[in-house]
Amino acid sequence: MSILTVFSLPSMNAEKYNRVIGDLEAAGQGKPKGRLYHIASRQEDGSFVVTDVWASAELLGEFGKNVDTDSQ
Repeated sequence: MSILTVFSLPSMNAEKYNRVIGDLEAAGQGKPKGRLYHIASRQEDGSFVVTDVWASAELLGEFGKNVDTDSQ
């Protein structure tokens, strides 16, 4: 079953978002298996909301295991 994830990221700005995306692409995770859609939107206050649709919770979990969140 597909799932929708919505992350409100108050400390994220455009520079940080672009760095994270670049790091993911460099690590071969720019288009992870199971992520069907990815939308990031900058809010009026400069923060970001990221919305993804994943084919399954399991594939989202696999992606999470492959990402070093400590460096984000």
